Order: sequence, then C-alpha cells, then structure tokens
Amino acid sequence: MAFLPSSHRFITNNAQSFQSDINLGNPDLIWSYTFGTNSSHDAAYSAIRCSDGGYLITGSTSVEGTLDVILIRLNETGELEWTNIIIRDGAQTAQEAIECESGGYAIIGYTQEQLPNGTLLDFDAYLVRIYTNGSVAWTQTIGTNASQQAYSIVECLGGFAFVGYTTNSERGDLDFWFVRTTDEGEYLWNQTYGSDGNDICYSIVYRPVYGEFVLAGSRYNIDSGSQDGWVLNIYYDGSMQWDETFGGTRNDIFYDIILRAREVLVIVGITENLLYGGFDAFVLCLHANSSFLWNTTIGGFYTEEAYSITWCQSGGYAITGFIIEQTQLGTKTHLWVARLDSFGNVEWNKRYGGVGKEIGWSIIQTPNHDFIIAGTTEPNQEDNVGTDIWVISVPDTSPLPVSPNFELIFLGITIGVIIITLVALIFTRSKRSLRYIETRTSKRQLQKSFILPRTIEELTPIISGYKRCRKCGTISDRKEMRCPHCSELLHRCLFCDNPISNEDVVIFCPGCRNLSHAHEMLSWLKKRDYCPRCGFKLKKS
Repeated sequence: MAFLPSSHRFITNNAQSFQSDINLGNPDLIWSYTFGTNSSHDAAYSAIRCSDGGYLITGSTSVEGTLDVILIRLNETGELEWTNIIIRDGAQTAQEAIECESGGYAIIGYTQEQLPNGTLLDFDAYLVRIYTNGSVAWTQTIGTNASQQAYSIVECLGGFAFVGYTTNSERGDLDFWFVRTTDEGEYLWNQTYGSDGNDICYSIVYRPVYGEFVLAGSRYNIDSGSQDGWVLNIYYDGSMQWDETFGGTRNDIFYDIILRAREVLVIVGITENLLYGGFDAFVLCLHANSSFLWNTTIGGFYTEEAYSITWCQSGGYAITGFIIEQTQLGTKTHLWVARLDSFGNVEWNKRYGGVGKEIGWSIIQTPNHDFIIAGTTEPNQEDNVGTDIWVISVPDTSPLPVSPNFELIFLGITIGVIIITLVALIFTRSKRSLRYIETRTSKRQLQKSFILPRTIEELTPIISGYKRCRKCGTISDRKEMRCPHCSELLHRCLFCDNPISNEDVVIFCPGCRNLSHAHEMLSWLKKRDYCPRCGFKLKKS
C-alpha cells in the first residue's frame, strides 16, 4: 500500500437552483429500450458508441437467482441487434466497457465466486474480452484473499489498466486500487493509495501523450469524518505525480472523469446539501497540472445525484443520474439529465420516468447531437419487484452551432482577394499623382515654367533647395551648376543620368526638383503624364 500526503481544497460555490422540466410523459423521447424479466434485478451501467455504428450496452441481469454480465447491441436507431449473457458460477456484474484498438471490446466489473456448497467468496475484479459479435474471447479474475471491486478501465500501451477498491489487510478498510494487465488480461502489478478510512476509486482516464493516468473517487477525511472528492495523477509505473482533495465538512464523492483536449479534466459527482439535506450534483474542472479552473453545484430543494458525464460536440457537457422529489403521491425517483455550457452553467435539465424508480448510470452523445442514456427502471416503485434495463435516446435542445457553408466561404474569400487587389492598384496609381514635395515656388510659377523646355540659366529663378554632389558628397545650392569643392556638374538627367550643362535644353519637375533633357522627358510624356522619379502629375503648358 502506498500513500502520499495531499493538499486539501475546500471549494465553495453558489448552488444553481432550478425546477426540473416535467417530462414524466416522456414526450421528447426519440426511442427507448427496456430489458428485464419478472422479479429480476437488471441494470445497465455503461453505454459506448461503436466505431462501426450502433451502441453497446453492458450491465447485469439475474439468471437463476444470481447476477451475470449482459451485453446488448443496438443499432443507430435503437433497434436490438443481439444480446449475450455471460453465465458462470457465482455472481458478477459489468461496470464499464471500452472498444479496443485491435477490435472487439474489453469489459471490467467484479465477480463473487461460489463454492460447490453454495458459499460466496469475497469479490474479485472481473475482466472480459469479447469479439465484435458478442462472443467471449477470454475472461480473467484478478484479486487477492481480500475483497476487491473494479469500476473503470482504459486501454494503454501494452495492455489495460483498471481501478476500483481493495480491502487493506492491515486496517480492514478500503484503498484506491490500480491494476495493470497485459493485452491478454494477465496480471502484471498493482498499486494502492489511501490512508485510514474507506478510499474508493470510481473512474480513470489515460493521457497517452504523457503516459499518465488520472484517477477520481472519494477519500475519507479523518478530521470531519466524511468523504471528500479525491483526484490523483500517477505515472506509468504507478508513482504519484500529484493529488488533490476537494471537500469540507460535508460528503463529496467523484464518480466519473473525462479528458478534454489533452489538458482539461472534467469530473462529476455529488456533494452533500447542508441546507436542504440530501445531495446535489457537483461538476469540477481542472487543468491536467492540477490547477483549478471552475466548479459548479447543481441542485435545489430536492436530491440530485450525477454519476456520468459526457462532452458535447457543440460545446459544454451533459450529466445524468437521478432526482428525488416529494409529490402528493409520495417520494418519486426519476432519471435526470442536465445540459451545461463550457463553464458549468445549466442550460436545461429534464427528468424522465413513470410511476417507478429510474436512474441514469451512463450518458453518451450521438453524431447527430442526441443523447443515449443507459440505466435502470423500476416498473413499480412501491411493489419493489425488481428493476429492468432502460436505455433511452433524448434530443439535445441546446442551440447547435451553425455549420459552415464552405462554398460561401470560398466565394467570400475570392471576392475579398479581388477587392484588395483593385484597392491596391488604385492606391498605387493615385500615390503617383498625390505625391507632392513642397517647393518654394508658387503654383503660378510652376504652371508657367512647366513644362516649357528651357536652359538652366532661364530656370535659375525658380530652382530652390540643395543638392549633394555625387562625386565628393558636398551639399550645394541647386542654383549652382558645379560643385564648389570638386567642380563636378551637379545636375544629371532623370533618364540618361548624364551631366547637364548650361547649354542643354531641360525640363524641370516641381515635385522632386530634378532636371531632365527635354527630348527625353517629351518622349516619356507621350505615353505617361507623371514624373518617372516622384510620380508628380505633369501638365503641358
């Protein structure tokens, strides 16, 4: 047995009170399936969607007075495809099923073997591997002299890992139990976590990228004498990375955990309602490094318990369990479904059932955004003659996200590219005509002097500014013909880059204040109406 001290958290949050929608007539059921025999105790604890379409429901059914594992395969419309009951001596039940990467399914639960004289032994973990048609490939019973039960399983590198509880031989109480097996179900090793009091693990998720497991359940609080929610992160070898405890003076139990986007853990369970009595549903969201993100308590005057959670394709989560209400006819228990947004706020909640007692144990979402819930129904709650398996499909009434129209998106992108191209062309063209370098000459002088060809001497009155000598770098007045330092000609033609002398006939650009040979500029202006250097709009006078 291994135990590491943990940090203890007490999270407070205002409960979200509500009044359940009355759906006892079940008007919005898409379909329902009931399986059971007279005076038997049949229950469905797990529902999964199969990769080839359809759904696999697992649980237990009474055969000859003892419980046996039952498998129910439904198609996408809820019609029965096949059933299989795995019968063996003693009693056994299936708690969870997963689909394996190599095909087929793995089922975890627990068994209580029976001696020939009818004596029932302690509980052991019961691991079953089945083919896609429901036939059994192999079964394994894993346990010690003490009593153990298993509730949740994942497939990992090299085999399987499952969790539950085991009885501590020294103290006599219960501890978290983590077991690793091969892909053939052969036992490899196990690890326990806990301290004084009963500590039970109900759910596990696997983080394949990091080779880590996250466990969720309940832990006994010695100070308050109550149960607290307990979350553990362990490495592939079973060593603990971190653990967090959530609770206070009341009872808090975590029943199911899911992993979102590799880094987000969402946990559902129950918390004791100290104001009204009974329990409320509790949802907790953590980062994979154990940092707290958010939590919410969902409840009111009645008892609401949640046992399963699923992620919704349109965002948010859905939970299921049961709600207990006081009516004029007495206490009634009905299957309960609540829809939450991505931050735990209740969008809607509904109850389903009849005159008996109904409980939802597992919930999943279908590709068309409906929910499938597996649980139990009691035909007559007062007579207490047994329970039947009840599988229902209900719609998700939350608004669905608008599906993207890729044709319109492509058309919009194309139009946007065309508009941007046109704007760029217009801007480039207008930039040439709008670019203006301020000169000291008046507009009238520019219009008179431009574009009539003349010599530099005639342009001297309107030429202003400074110019750098290309040979020595000396800055001189533009009115000078030669550099005062090296006697180099200062002015060069915009087109041929040859020096301009006093005798050359030139044209002056008022925008950039540069000169060009008259015949070069006139040839240019036959095709264009702007300066090739600065883009200034030129007008012939």
